[in-house]
Amino acid sequence: MSKKYLFYVLTFIVSISILGIFSYSFRYQWFINSIVDQKYKIGLNRDIKGFAAEYPYIYTYGDYGILIINTLPNGSIKILPNYKGFTHIDGAYSIDDSSIYSLQKVYGDRLYIYSSIDDFTEDEQLIIDEITNKQPKRFDKNDWLYKSF
Repeated sequence: MSKKYLFYVLTFIVSISILGIFSYSFRYQWFINSIVDQKYKIGLNRDIKGFAAEYPYIYTYGDYGILIINTLPNGSIKILPNYKGFTHIDGAYSIDDSSIYSLQKVYGDRLYIYSSIDDFTEDEQLIIDEITNKQPKRFDKNDWLYKSF
């Protein structure tokens, strides 16, 4: 194979890889105060009161409880649910409607449901305390890694 064809093949492979990364980066989207997994068309948290992001994790605190999303491909989702915040419509796949059952159905063994704040690691607990306003922030208000509503 000549160098010219090898160059074209490598350029094609790199281009496809870059397109895949860009398309995956738009998987989790914000809608007003909600976060949605666009791949599965399911709401992950609604009426978010605080969030933080430290690559590759997104931490949210809202109606559905405390949620930690690993944004890497096939990443896990950890939740300390607020059962009162969930809509009791099983199988609902919309921005506003979700349930523990629908999350389990979509994420399977990648969904970890916790019953206590103590189940999270110490580092996760520090960030959770920040987004729930239980302790001072590590980030400046203008820092893109942190925002509180």
